[in-house]
Amino acid sequence: MSDILSDILSQAFMAQQSGKPIKASNLFRKMLKANPNNSDALHGLGLCYAQRSQYHKALKWMLKAINISPMTPGFHNNIANTYKKIGKIDLALQHYREALRLKTPYADVHNNLGALLFKIGHIKEATEELERAVQSAPEKINAHYNLASCYAKQDRFQDALTHYLIVLKKRSDHLGALHNAGILLTELKRYDEAKGFLRQALSRDPDNIDLLFHLAIIHSSEAEYYNAKVLYEKIIELNPDHAFACHNLATVLLHLNQRTQALIYFKKTYQLQPDNLTAKHMIDAISENPQIKQTPPEFIQALFDQYAYNYNNHVTTKLNYQVPNLIREALTPYMLNQGLIEKTLDLGCGTGLMAPYLLDLSLRLIGVDISENMIAVAKRLGGYYKLYTDDIMHFLPKHPEEYDLMIAADVFCYFGDLKAVLAYCQKSLMPNSLLAFSVEALNSPVKKNQPYRLQTSGRFAHSQFYIENEVKELELKVELNKPIIIRYQENNPVQGFLFIVRKKGSK
Repeated sequence: MSDILSDILSQAFMAQQSGKPIKASNLFRKMLKANPNNSDALHGLGLCYAQRSQYHKALKWMLKAINISPMTPGFHNNIANTYKKIGKIDLALQHYREALRLKTPYADVHNNLGALLFKIGHIKEATEELERAVQSAPEKINAHYNLASCYAKQDRFQDALTHYLIVLKKRSDHLGALHNAGILLTELKRYDEAKGFLRQALSRDPDNIDLLFHLAIIHSSEAEYYNAKVLYEKIIELNPDHAFACHNLATVLLHLNQRTQALIYFKKTYQLQPDNLTAKHMIDAISENPQIKQTPPEFIQALFDQYAYNYNNHVTTKLNYQVPNLIREALTPYMLNQGLIEKTLDLGCGTGLMAPYLLDLSLRLIGVDISENMIAVAKRLGGYYKLYTDDIMHFLPKHPEEYDLMIAADVFCYFGDLKAVLAYCQKSLMPNSLLAFSVEALNSPVKKNQPYRLQTSGRFAHSQFYIENEVKELELKVELNKPIIIRYQENNPVQGFLFIVRKKGSK
């Protein structure tokens, strides 16, 4: 090739790479007029058409280049990119793989192939290709970003976060990485870090519903209910049919004691999601439906999964919750001269607030709760021999005559009819063993001898006479029936009863 033609080719590629495809096309054609079989010029002309989104014309010239120089891996990479643009996935995969057959490692192709495999749902293969891309060219931020997306798809959140942070270290304004890092940190419950990324992303994309929703979740989890309310309202303004925002806004409004508004949004949620048992339960609760006998397990799980990471602080500092201490005080006379209890079951153990009051009584303290997040906090705080994530109505029948002491602190308020749960407790207790539990008091029954009532809080209040009758039918002896203040709600005491009952029989 003469120096003049070589110079024309160089100028053409410079123009093409500078985003001047028309100028580059003219130079490539000038080159091809002198040398019609120059594969670089043929390929370059194809790239110019691709830059102008004229993909079928681009393919025509790229194929000519490959026919002349089939062993050039870059030609296969670029024609694969073009096939991908027009949706010819099989041909794109074929040429990416041919490029890698000719040259390995080839970071750009590993990245491009990995991104395409991810798009068509071949996540494992995509991950392998993208790992090869970052190993061979760790400076390529797109490869790190794509690999992070693969890890996130597989719930490998910490691995994904690592690569999003690598992207942000190299390019701090990368909006996708800011967005996804914020959401992953929210999923990992690292709320303080998450807020920074989410707010930075929102400053550039203020109407992004995904970002608004996750920031609202953080505010709600940290009991910053007004801030959460503002964000959920903005989401609903942007998308009136966003069922999850409607549901969460209703929950936040309950915390803000705005029950009429909460009912509106629970009804809207139920309209959008007719299978949403949580919304249905709260509609019944706020409307004080007398027919409801039990809280749906889905409601309890969703409530405490959201509440878990602020639960201890909220109930102890804001609600002055005293039930664990009151149960321990009430139990003490029955524990004297008994020695350590073999096995104690903390029903609905939550975050483990009862554990410190039971550790010196029992060799093995077992906890069970329906909320995975509450159990995660309990594990972190320690004190339990074993912890189970399960519905207590599913758990208890599997453990007959196993426990020497059973505690249900603020648990039976999620049951109206207590017959079944008390029967399961009775069967799981060893003979002559104790069950201690609290209930909210039904001080103002709607009708005479009303056994329980679903309150606007979503919890049940019970008549002490109803409970006394139920335990008597199960041949449980009432050792103690004591009025207590369970907590304070909006500075008003929530009245309740503390019961200790004994299973009859001798060990």
